[in-house]
Amino acid sequence: MSEHLTIQNSPVLFGCRTGICGTCLVEVIGDILPPQPDEHEMLETLAANYPYARLACQLDVIGNVELRKV
Repeated sequence: MSEHLTIQNSPVLFGCRTGICGTCLVEVIGDILPPQPDEHEMLETLAANYPYARLACQLDVIGNVELRKV
């Protein structure tokens, strides 16, 4: 997902691109796979009150999605 957003000149920023810095934290509405354990742990720390929060660099999109900056 990060490569696609970079090509599209998206306002979503990326730091490490490995899911540990939290720079690309977004709210996602749409068809995505659940987070892997490492991302889930990071989301519990960064965005416990945001049920749709994800790290854009870790997303595997399987359909249409809408992203909002958290």
